[in-house]
Amino acid sequence: ILGENKSNKNNNLSVETLIYGAGNSGRQLAISLENSLEFKVFGFIDDDKTLHSQVLNGYTIYDPNLLNKLIEKKNIKLVLLALPSVSRFKRNKILEKLGKYKLKVQTLPSVSDIIDGKITLSDIKELDVNDILNREIVPAKKDLLSKNIKNQVVLVTGAGGSIGSEICRQIVK
Repeated sequence: ILGENKSNKNNNLSVETLIYGAGNSGRQLAISLENSLEFKVFGFIDDDKTLHSQVLNGYTIYDPNLLNKLIEKKNIKLVLLALPSVSRFKRNKILEKLGKYKLKVQTLPSVSDIIDGKITLSDIKELDVNDILNREIVPAKKDLLSKNIKNQVVLVTGAGGSIGSEICRQIVK
């Protein structure tokens, strides 16, 4: 089931990558990455069961339930989310599922940010805390924050996670 896919330039520095989403954005992203020395696309993963085991642009589309096997057998290190129009709820469900694995996850901008339907390598970005929140952003009250941490020693537990990392960034500011 884990067959061979189209191969990029064989570069030891390239990261074994899966693209989450075999729609238009995922297809365009795969095309953009074909000559990349940074990313080596292994295939797609998609929730649509009718697409599983099909081949798109030379890459197999896998069931997300096979992610553990793909990571293990193909040394997948990175998942690129190519789901610009997915709801925040659905995105969070996917991120929750991906969070169980030792993977780096990056995403594309939202549909409103993508002009002319073109996706390039520069459109890929690190996940932002706003991508994970299940609600609208509430601006921090800086006077309250500084009152509690200014000239204080602060210990943040869980600073390696997304929320802890954001707390550290806010404290440093």
